[in-house]
Amino acid sequence: MTLGASEVAAIVGLHRFMSQFELWAKIHELIPPKEGNDQTRRGHIIEPALRDWYADFLGLPVTAGPPYNSQPWTRKDSAWQSARPDAFYVTASGHVRLVEIKTTNSWEHWGEDKSADIPPDYAVQVLWQQWVCGDHLPDMTGTDLVAFNRFNDEIRLFLIDQTDESRATAARLSARVTRWWEKHAIGGAPPEADGSEATRDALRALYGRADNGEELSPTEERIRLVEAYRRASDTFSAAEADKESARNQLVAAIGEASGIRNLCTYRASKPKQSFNLDKFRKEHPDIAANYTTTGEPTRILKLTKER
Repeated sequence: MTLGASEVAAIVGLHRFMSQFELWAKIHELIPPKEGNDQTRRGHIIEPALRDWYADFLGLPVTAGPPYNSQPWTRKDSAWQSARPDAFYVTASGHVRLVEIKTTNSWEHWGEDKSADIPPDYAVQVLWQQWVCGDHLPDMTGTDLVAFNRFNDEIRLFLIDQTDESRATAARLSARVTRWWEKHAIGGAPPEADGSEATRDALRALYGRADNGEELSPTEERIRLVEAYRRASDTFSAAEADKESARNQLVAAIGEASGIRNLCTYRASKPKQSFNLDKFRKEHPDIAANYTTTGEPTRILKLTKER
């Protein structure tokens, strides 16, 4: 097992879909790997085309990085630190540039064309790749990130140079990731569970199907966790009540109007069609039975009344 750029983004809390807890569970093979989604499949399809486009744009050969079914590049002094750059090329002056290819739905969090202003999670990934790939490409001067907006077909190029300052930042990042690796990957200690959907999915995969019937004793730490959850639940319920009160007061103020100019709208939606499942089951029980399946059981967390 190695830690690549995506895993490092998760460790520093910047990955969009992966948490530290999920990464820890994957490293120790406690949960199955996630299947690719539409976004990853789209990236694998578009990446070669954008790589060819960039080669034509540069007028230089652009070489693909290590393919996904092969070993990634690793650092010589830390073989668990890995990177899999999308591509690289040699400039006319003999220097090497990494090439990263990304797709996006909007330009929010992106800078202007030819700038170095990219989203924070991608900035960490680029920094890590430069840190690892320096062992393999000693004349590397930085990264060209090609971003394709799939909604308007616009392509922007971002130039992230490697400097003495970025090397120092990468070294600090490596030290932080090393501490995580030693504690959670080698030592096996789980990271603290955060509130992300990725952590919730990992916990569900680990413990969400059935319990063993044992009730734990209420230790001081377990009492603290229960009380923290109770306080958060009470705060959430109070916020929901405040939200509903504010909504109802706003609707009462709008009345029959269509909204408040430049602030909000209050308009009728299109009529929705729904399927009356109960009626269908009563009138066509045999057909309904043929199309009824039983899912996996799930565990539900409930607080008992305060004593």
